[in-house]
Amino acid sequence: MDLTRKSLPIDGFIREDELLEFLAISAATLRRMVDDEVFPPPVPLYKRAVGWAVADVRKWFDSKKTGWEPS
Repeated sequence: MDLTRKSLPIDGFIREDELLEFLAISAATLRRMVDDEVFPPPVPLYKRAVGWAVADVRKWFDSKKTGWEPS
């Protein structure tokens, strides 16, 4: 069993399947977060493909930090 979580690329775009793996949430939860405007919306990459800007995902992730530090 692989317990390592995928990390975000340094920059560029990330597709939904990779994003879901990183965030450890379902597609339905991601859609709900986007619809509720609590997560950045996807951007069109191709005619029938979307992705998320890694910079936007990192900014969202950083905004969620609680200040907790391990002892």
